[in-house]
Parts: sequence; structure tokens; C-alpha cells
Amino acid sequence: MAIAFFFFAWKREATRADAERAAKDDLVKEFLDKVVPSLTESTRAIREFLDRTRNDR
Repeated sequence: MAIAFFFFAWKREATRADAERAAKDDLVKEFLDKVVPSLTESTRAIREFLDRTRNDR
């Protein structure tokens, strides 16, 4: 009976850790979904600016 108790306690803790890990993954994905497009746009704007300044010389 004690073995069953420890198994269920371990399983519950593992399930909670999986849920926490999934929540962190969702946060990272949400952050990247918001930040990467703006970084891409910033990079594009910087490249266009550098191209214009090179062409002006």
C-alpha cells in the first residue's frame, strides 16, 4: 500500500512538473511570436537604411 501511495505522489508531481514546463514553453512561444516579427522588421529597416546611405555616397 505504501508503494502505491508513493507511486501516485510521484506521478502527481511529475504531472505538475509537465504542466509547469508546458506553461513555460507557451510563454516562450508567445514571447517569440511577439518579438521576432518586430526584430525582423527592425532588421529590414536597418538594411534599407544602410542600403540608402551606401547609395548616397
